[in-house]
Amino acid sequence: MATITKRGKHQWQAKVRRKGYPAQSKTFDRKIDAEQWARNNENKTDRGLIELAALSHAAQDCFLSGILGKGIPIPYRDDQGELVKELPGGKTERIMGAS
Repeated sequence: MATITKRGKHQWQAKVRRKGYPAQSKTFDRKIDAEQWARNNENKTDRGLIELAALSHAAQDCFLSGILGKGIPIPYRDDQGELVKELPGGKTERIMGAS
């Protein structure tokens, strides 16, 4: 769920928290930008497209160990740079709309 809070006179902070996923936050000059960023990140999280590269190794380990036991496919970039997820049986599926 996203939370938008006012920070000082001219800044807004968006926070997105989901169980089993790392918390994300960013500060903006306009409230509408904070709301759009929060919606976009919620959608990415719902589709499983969060970027693990920005997380520390400890956070990655914690995050991955939490979802691996649940059988949730983890998206990654293949040799051609396409975002894919691994399916049962070792097959991969391209994630549409990912950049």
